Amino acid sequence: MPDEDPRIDRLTPEEAFALVSDETRFAVLRALQAADDPLSFSELRDRAGVDDPGRFNYHLGELTDQFVAKTDEGYAVTPPGERLVGAVLAGGYTAALDADPVSVDGECLNCGGSLVARFRDQGVTIDCEDCEAMFTNPQVPAGLVADQPVEDAPAVVGRWNRVVAAAVDAGICLNCYGPLDRRLYFTTDDDAPEWVAESDLLGMVYHDCQRCGHAYNAAVQLAVLSHPKVAAYHDDHGIDVRTTPAWEIPWLEVGRGTVESMDPVRIVLPIPLGDETRTFVFDGDLDVLEVRTE
Repeated sequence: MPDEDPRIDRLTPEEAFALVSDETRFAVLRALQAADDPLSFSELRDRAGVDDPGRFNYHLGELTDQFVAKTDEGYAVTPPGERLVGAVLAGGYTAALDADPVSVDGECLNCGGSLVARFRDQGVTIDCEDCEAMFTNPQVPAGLVADQPVEDAPAVVGRWNRVVAAAVDAGICLNCYGPLDRRLYFTTDDDAPEWVAESDLLGMVYHDCQRCGHAYNAAVQLAVLSHPKVAAYHDDHGIDVRTTPAWEIPWLEVGRGTVESMDPVRIVLPIPLGDETRTFVFDGDLDVLEVRTE
């Protein structure tokens, strides 16, 4: 039986953006999003702040079906309309980040120096003030840190990284919800990205969205943190990998681990925690093949 696409394309992306480009239409969506129940025509017009019933009716008609549903109880926002309002309120289209750097709890895993969070236009970088090693550099929706103390930004970034990692592990692009292609690169691979080939990384897991082209990557050491056996080992030592920022996990140095074999792939990663060291052996899919206890 041939594969079927369950989607029914009612609008092109260009048509969808054109529909919501008018400020009145976005006001309608925001009013419906904020309402607990469907709104009547007059209630919705009043909350959207539109005096002219004719003009309001035109704009509401343009939104109905795709972004607004008309029910027996009144008008309600549809899931695509909710996602559109959410994207704008998250600051993805309308806001940038700008603040003075703030200190980060923990110390550099490379040199023991101080960590600092630096704000850039669309993200937050956490790096070392002394050796300039970079620990994370995610794109962060501005709405994620809005209305929060600036000094809380590192903790927020840590939580956001976990959200991204969970989606990527599930093979879902957070940008467009498309499927992700996965590839494990080593520095010796002929087709490895230049920045990977020139690094001291053990390996880099690269995810590329088939739909929008957005890319996600993680060093092997970070990519295996969510493996149940690795997470359980940390839990045995009182470290919850779901809540502990990566820069506070003491063994995550860039150069840790070795590639024991390329065909088949065998990655050997010793992880010392407390007085114990467990050595995990992974295959090319980063599944655990063996655990050695020292």
